[in-house]
Amino acid sequence: MADALKSLWLMPTLRGVLAILFGLILFAYPGLSLVFMVALFGAFVLISGIFTIIMGFMRRHYDAMWKNYITDGVISVIIGLIVWLWPAITSMVLVYFIAAWALIGGIIQIVSAIRLRQFFPSIWLSLIMGILLVVFALAVIIHPGAGAVAISFVIGIVAVAYGIIAIGFGLQLRKAVKM
Repeated sequence: MADALKSLWLMPTLRGVLAILFGLILFAYPGLSLVFMVALFGAFVLISGIFTIIMGFMRRHYDAMWKNYITDGVISVIIGLIVWLWPAITSMVLVYFIAAWALIGGIIQIVSAIRLRQFFPSIWLSLIMGILLVVFALAVIIHPGAGAVAISFVIGIVAVAYGIIAIGFGLQLRKAVKM
């Protein structure tokens, strides 16, 4: 199992890098057209979902949580494809796609962190990642009428924060596996 755990750190780290890049693009261009922002979000969620599915399949022989990763990845790919294929959807639908993705991914992240705490006592960063996504999703659901620039800025903040935490978690896993 120790050999299998050596690559565990890579997925949250890659996901974190993608999230930071997505967030920085939104900060750099807050006035992006809604259609471009939708397409950018779709690409991020699609790529993140593909990485998560790959991780799930790589872990299927030694991790009881491998189905959670695949579920998260499949949902992300479906949402990413829907958003990518129809980028001219209304901002309200975009807001709910973003909220759905964040809520589902956050819940899965929280459940995984709780279940993995016996193997990694420092799993709290993963738990924070999940909580951040759930809080963001609930805020978006409660206030869906915010403008595209405001949503872009908030998404950028959440993406960068999530990315930093994901990279920190990945590096924590890497350190734990080396011990």
